[in-house]
Amino acid sequence: MALDALESPDSTNVPFSRIQAAEAAIREGEAAFVRGDMDQAIAAYRRALESDPRLYDAALYAGDAEFKKAHNSSDPNFRNDHFNAAGVWFARAISINANRETAYRYWGDALDAQGKMVEARDKFVEAIIADPYNRNTYVGLTQWAQRHKAQLGHPKIEPPSATTAANSADGSSNWAAYTATRAAWSRTEFFKNYPAEKEYRHSLKEEASALSSVAAACARDLLSGKIKALEPSLTMLVKLAQDGFLEPYVLFARPDQGIARDYAAYRAVARERLKQYWLNVVIIPG
Repeated sequence: MALDALESPDSTNVPFSRIQAAEAAIREGEAAFVRGDMDQAIAAYRRALESDPRLYDAALYAGDAEFKKAHNSSDPNFRNDHFNAAGVWFARAISINANRETAYRYWGDALDAQGKMVEARDKFVEAIIADPYNRNTYVGLTQWAQRHKAQLGHPKIEPPSATTAANSADGSSNWAAYTATRAAWSRTEFFKNYPAEKEYRHSLKEEASALSSVAAACARDLLSGKIKALEPSLTMLVKLAQDGFLEPYVLFARPDQGIARDYAAYRAVARERLKQYWLNVVIIPG
């Protein structure tokens, strides 16, 4: 994270807003924050947001200043009031841009400091959903899991290598369906499903379709009695398919550059399913 910050442009040279009054106010707020004057900082951030109602950073920073006021106090009522005030500002930032991760993550910190463990967990998950291909996004949930003795882990499902012998007794031979499905996508199916694109790429639909074909074959074998028990990773694959979590699994656990291009469109129609994948599959309570 530190190396990423060093490689990024100097934020002091990047305007927060094109509206002069908003820019001046948020810079004033930043100076007050550095001095430790949280009240003056919040007042300046509020003016910035009044001048530019779409200024995400003004709402975010006001929430951060309220968080710092709460964090620095030992009075329980004062802490609770200002953590709540921070949450109001973070909610305002999210209403401006629901697909930036920072306000969710900061809000999760405030909730966890109040002892609201479940609510904090949900905000950290929502941060990941907002921006899953950003390393910073995972800091909140990782630290939450450490504090609360929870475990995090995607299912480990990998097609056997070319040198691995197929085993019809545990369903492993059904991975042939994965290979066949992906071959069909590279020839014709991609262009049927993505008519606006001129070159083939690995896609969410392809990967989910290929895994679904394996899961369906395994489910048929179990139902018919052809096999008595699946190899453990295939058991998980069948469950993911039955629960409707194949696409979230692919987007979070198996992304490449091609698959990642499909994330925003999927999130736009299935945000709740993405969240439930984390809550039901990835997070294992301590």
